[in-house]
Amino acid sequence: MYPLLFKVTKKFERERLLGTVTKALEQNVDPNRWRGPSTPIHSAQKASDEELVTLLLDHRANVNAVDLKGVGVLHGAVYDGQTDMTKILIKYKANPNIMDRHDQTPLFFAPTPSVCEILFRAQADLAIVNSRSQSALHLAAIAGLNDSLRWMAKRFPRLILDQKDENGKTAKDYAIQSNVSSDVLHVLHVWEPRLHERQAEEEEIHGHDENEEKSRQRLWEMAHTERYQREHSQREPSAVKVTILETQGFLEYRDAQTSLRGTAPHFVCTFSIEGKEGDAVQIVLDKDTCQPLECNELWLMNCGASDELCVDVFDRIPLDDDEPFAGTALVSSDFQPHGLEGRLPLESEEELDASLRVKVELFPMSSVRQSLRS
Repeated sequence: MYPLLFKVTKKFERERLLGTVTKALEQNVDPNRWRGPSTPIHSAQKASDEELVTLLLDHRANVNAVDLKGVGVLHGAVYDGQTDMTKILIKYKANPNIMDRHDQTPLFFAPTPSVCEILFRAQADLAIVNSRSQSALHLAAIAGLNDSLRWMAKRFPRLILDQKDENGKTAKDYAIQSNVSSDVLHVLHVWEPRLHERQAEEEEIHGHDENEEKSRQRLWEMAHTERYQREHSQREPSAVKVTILETQGFLEYRDAQTSLRGTAPHFVCTFSIEGKEGDAVQIVLDKDTCQPLECNELWLMNCGASDELCVDVFDRIPLDDDEPFAGTALVSSDFQPHGLEGRLPLESEEELDASLRVKVELFPMSSVRQSLRS
């Protein structure tokens, strides 16, 4: 399934791969598990592959699945401004009030009025606040999302408009800092609970320009992509600290291989940054328990904002021409910029059901260099 997620996959090859995935799903292969990063449906959503998402959902994929960071598929679709994807997920009964680890629902990340409206009609709760006592209105104000703020200010209860977060600030306070439009500041100050109803009545009379809405959506998508690329290109490279906390399935695989080969494999896990495999760092597992030894930490330097983290597993201390028997990869969005702690299923051509539970932490290179000097 993994090659389907790449835009460069040719049409005929994509159709072949879709056929293979469909056949596997019809044979009751679990649609919620694979050996790639995150979950299948999360990865399909991130690739904006509506056809693959629908295929997975048609075969009982969990529409409310969460990834290693506790983020739901609907969170991702909303954050990425995927209007049609959001509609698909809602159609398949995605929970509009699913919370991430910071108690934030998808509405907290809605970048456009059209996405807000989809969630609103699906009974999204407007009164939820996160672990920092912030509402979706606060986050829209911090991001300076004028259109979303206009939509929210006309529908959110007065109590939420006046809500102060743990820093004692209202959404309007953040909106002022973000230099939002003066009309947005006005609606945040002057609560008019029937304003959106009157505007809906006016739209019925004067009509609604769908082309204008599509144009606004397209402009937002272009700006969002440009901002994302700019922020990532300007971010300082990070030092990555990886800790193997626990392994699962290695002991059973070792025992099976020992019976076949007569000798027990000695597992070595290597971690590297994509394109910098020559700088790979190893962690050797205990030969008896197949669990990490006391030296279960490693550092990788100069990890760029869009770099992938590659994991390879060998059954002995690897030589230059040795190939790993298992591995996986973390795309940048899986662990950047806040790191992660979770279980990584390993992919292998052999009969293997194993995983690593890891903790990945990121530190600014400048602070690490300073620490090394001192």
